Amino acid sequence: MLDQFTHLFRFQAIVEQGSLRRAGEQLNLTQPALSRSLALLEASFGRQLLERHARGVRPTPFGERVLATARRMNRQWDIAQGELRQDPAEQRVALRLGVGPIWRSGVLTPVYEEMRRRHPNLLLEISALREGSALSDLDEGRLDAVLGGTRVDRREHPHLMRHRLTDITVQITAREGHPVFGQLKPGDRDSEAALLDYPWIAYTEMALYADTGDYSISDRLGREPDFWMKSSNLLTVLTTVQRTDSLCILSDLMVGSMREPRLVALPLDLRRKLIPLGLIHREELADWELMQDFLSLSRARFAQLGRG
Repeated sequence: MLDQFTHLFRFQAIVEQGSLRRAGEQLNLTQPALSRSLALLEASFGRQLLERHARGVRPTPFGERVLATARRMNRQWDIAQGELRQDPAEQRVALRLGVGPIWRSGVLTPVYEEMRRRHPNLLLEISALREGSALSDLDEGRLDAVLGGTRVDRREHPHLMRHRLTDITVQITAREGHPVFGQLKPGDRDSEAALLDYPWIAYTEMALYADTGDYSISDRLGREPDFWMKSSNLLTVLTTVQRTDSLCILSDLMVGSMREPRLVALPLDLRRKLIPLGLIHREELADWELMQDFLSLSRARFAQLGRG
């Protein structure tokens, strides 16, 4: 089994370096040794793993699957090594989190602090959630957990587990005291035309907020809103909505910490959606103490906020 791990890690190096020669230089191995590892893997799986091209080699579709598995195993070994070191001072283990914008707004700051207190040698590596690659980043060990509204199809990602933590409501939002509140009348759809009298901001970091074609306003009011700003920076969007007469699609959890003036949802069902948020991790991390603590603390945090 250890030989198979060695062959997998050598295969990973070949793919990432793009050639046997460069992989050999990186690993200080001869090309024949790498060729033998590759041949043994292909014989074991009964399928070709690499194909040649003008500049070197690249994985076949099946090779891509083997590569993802090798990367996941490599990450798991990193975690195990950190936990098995005899000297507690050397037990420096990273928890890699892909975090959506709501989570980065300070909601989980108490969770991060409690994790630091419980695990003094823990390094939290927090990066912005990338929608298009979040699940593959988990599958291949670049991330250990993802926090956000990402959905999981277990048929495509059988190694991933999802835990629901809370729900958010996405809706049209304005600053407290905005004149549009005086123009909207409950039950009177004609009054909704006032929405078109104001400039709009599109928050573009996540497709959930950025898809202006899904605003449904053109069908209801005859034309789309007038967008004067598009930004992927949440703080920029929040403070601009707070200080101008702009309208924006935001979640209730995003705006909860804004004060003077507060941000308030418009009393409309237009463009309102309920979205479940959760934490996703690989199955093999379910018993990892760091993951268990982080998940339980996150649940407790949302219960404290009345959103569990």
